[in-house]
Amino acid sequence: FTIKEDIEISAFFAAILAWGQRKTIINNTNKLMHWMGEEPHNFIVNHSESD
Repeated sequence: FTIKEDIEISAFFAAILAWGQRKTIINNTNKLMHWMGEEPHNFIVNHSESD
């Protein structure tokens, strides 16, 4: 990420998911970022109930 807010939000979620094996943590964090369209800040600011 290059946007400060994206970095902060992705780090926050990675910390929340940080339990278990390193490989699992990375895979789950990557899945979450994919679901957020690789723009976590934009997703959080502009989310809708259908998201």
